[in-house]
Amino acid sequence: MGVNTKWTGLDEAASVTKEKDVLMHMLYAKQQRLDGYEEAVVHAQKHKSLFDKKVLESREGKMDNTHSTKVKLAVRWSPPVWVAKQLENTYELVWRNGTRVDSGPFHVCHVNGFRASPGTKLWDEQAEVERSRDSKEKGRCEAESEDNKLAKVGSVDIADNIEDVIPCFKNHEGHWGADTLLREQLKSVKDTRNKAEAHAKSKGKGSRIVVVVTLSN
Repeated sequence: MGVNTKWTGLDEAASVTKEKDVLMHMLYAKQQRLDGYEEAVVHAQKHKSLFDKKVLESREGKMDNTHSTKVKLAVRWSPPVWVAKQLENTYELVWRNGTRVDSGPFHVCHVNGFRASPGTKLWDEQAEVERSRDSKEKGRCEAESEDNKLAKVGSVDIADNIEDVIPCFKNHEGHWGADTLLREQLKSVKDTRNKAEAHAKSKGKGSRIVVVVTLSN
């Protein structure tokens, strides 16, 4: 549908689009959207007035599907919000200032992804949140990796309330005790003990450690 259009010559149509023509087109498009919205409101109000004149019969147990015009013509999307928590296929949402959205939780079909335009304030806020989240996730992964490395290496067991470190060895003849072939292993065990002891202290656990290494033939 054209509004106040005029004939355009071939030379003008083949030339570079001018800035004033772009602005004029945007104004016409915006006006058409406003006119369409006004027509939708008038149409809804007209049908509501006709509906209200009818005599309604209500029966017990019958669902009442009448809604106000305000609900029908509510804005389509809310302002940008943050996803605070996921509950199966629903979400708990919070406003940008951190307060909870009272009408939640919201089903996934009612939530639409929002991408802020680059260079805007919302874009900077989202980038800051993502950097903070990535930093926390990286720190958590590194901490878990260090925990697994120190708590599960060899046969080291971090325990509480053990008075001292007891290295026990089993030589190739099946006897417990010292053996010249185990000196290198003893050095490795001592290094592991020191690391595990430092790890236990940093985690608030007991600093006593039991180290048991079993060697087969």
